[in-house]
Amino acid sequence: MSTTSVDARYAAPTATVSLDSGSADGAPAVLKRRSVLLMIVFTFVTLGLYPVIWLMRRRQGLNALDSPRKLSPWPPRLILVAVLLGPLVVAMLGAFIGDSRDIVQGLLMLNRLGVGIALIVEFFAVRRILEDHLSTPREAGDIAIGGRSISGAMTFFFSAYYLQYIINRDIVPAHR
Repeated sequence: MSTTSVDARYAAPTATVSLDSGSADGAPAVLKRRSVLLMIVFTFVTLGLYPVIWLMRRRQGLNALDSPRKLSPWPPRLILVAVLLGPLVVAMLGAFIGDSRDIVQGLLMLNRLGVGIALIVEFFAVRRILEDHLSTPREAGDIAIGGRSISGAMTFFFSAYYLQYIINRDIVPAHR
């Protein structure tokens, strides 16, 4: 028996192992580049639902980043339910209340306010995950951020579009 084949059996493994399976087929969860202009088009096509869908679709990739913070699957799902079913529930309540149009409009406004606040909270959670990931030391050859921070004002006003811009600029290399 040759010593080379015996030594190879005891060599350290060289395969890359992902602890986060990511998808049903076992492929690791990764963040992908996405055109911000295309995201705006998707927002119009989905009648404003795309930012919630963006959160749901990016959750596993964001959770795979180097951050102690992780996103739960439930807040975006509850937000989607509130957006889709909230007006229906309010309309049904309005039918029971009677001809009180002010109460129905107030409940609709309260639903929209709750959805808006929940979305902002989720986008700031994504911002913290991205900041954690970008502040950890990287290996040679990876991007060097150099203390660049993610703007809270831009996150507040431009939400998913700005966060995707950060992902495109700093997380996912252009020549992948």
